[in-house]
Amino acid sequence: MNNVKLKKLLNISIRICIVFLLCFCIACSKQGLNNKTFTDIVEKNDFVVTDISASGDKSELTLLAVGNHYQIYYYEFTNKNAAEKQYKLLKKSYTNNKGNLNDTEKSKNGYKYYKVFNDNIYSVVYISNNNCVFISSTVNYRNEIDGLLKKLGLN
Repeated sequence: MNNVKLKKLLNISIRICIVFLLCFCIACSKQGLNNKTFTDIVEKNDFVVTDISASGDKSELTLLAVGNHYQIYYYEFTNKNAAEKQYKLLKKSYTNNKGNLNDTEKSKNGYKYYKVFNDNIYSVVYISNNNCVFISSTVNYRNEIDGLLKKLGLN
């Protein structure tokens, strides 16, 4: 298979995974997000929770769900301050490492989110209470992500 066909196949797979991911976000916004809700929804949408880790004092739980070519990170903390710290850390890592970024931060309907993008990448970090969800993709899918974010009331 040549590189052009492989890239097209990869783009289609990523697009499908983004739709599943955003369906997950819509469902979580209606149900209230916790680790069980996250696991149930991603598994119903053909994602597999491949990694679960917790800190020694059980103040942090991290889940990683993997689709065909896409990953979703879910962080749950015992308090909102720890979630805020993770949110700021994710924001900072993109600001420092990607260079030449456009970014925006908004609050709406109990969520706060940070979007960052450049010529190659489009990422969104959500925070609600003591939970964070991190989503990232190539910039090619920005319009699809934004369209579904509107349905969530986050755009």
